[in-house]
Amino acid sequence: MLNVYQVRPSIEDNKPDFDSWVPGNPTGEDYDATRYAREGNASTAEYFPLHFRIIHDDVQKWDFYEMGGPKLLSQRAGELLRPYLGPCLSLLPCTLNDVDWWTFRWEGSIDCLIHEESELRYFNPANRSRVMDFEKLAFDHTLLHDPQLFLVPEIARTIFATEGVKTLIEEKGLKGFRFIPVE
Repeated sequence: MLNVYQVRPSIEDNKPDFDSWVPGNPTGEDYDATRYAREGNASTAEYFPLHFRIIHDDVQKWDFYEMGGPKLLSQRAGELLRPYLGPCLSLLPCTLNDVDWWTFRWEGSIDCLIHEESELRYFNPANRSRVMDFEKLAFDHTLLHDPQLFLVPEIARTIFATEGVKTLIEEKGLKGFRFIPVE
């Protein structure tokens, strides 16, 4: 059986945390255009590379952060994971403390969630298109590859990974990832 995990940032006590939004980032309508491009709702031509800052000596020792919305990947994490983004994700450039990093762009999703075998809470029970929260998920594994990172249409902005991705990240010693079993 293929194991699937929700990908979240790790929560170690010594992991640096987001400190500040760097001046010079887009605001207002310009930020909205950048966000829409990152979320796959606008052309990448609308994307302005975002700049993030974490004030901590060890910030570059980690490979994955979540900045309240954008998820950031170090260069080495991005290059390792790029072949496994499939039809759901791609990478856009950003910086963290003036060092090149990556953020995800939502490209699509895989309609592989089996509602009847999952434990789900919907925003509107009469309309099962948007999941508010879940206890357990079931996926149609015939629609997935291993290794693969993927999204499902019903659960917005939540990244899932197969066992192969988890293994790759652990074997390469990348820091900052937490894999939560969901099946």
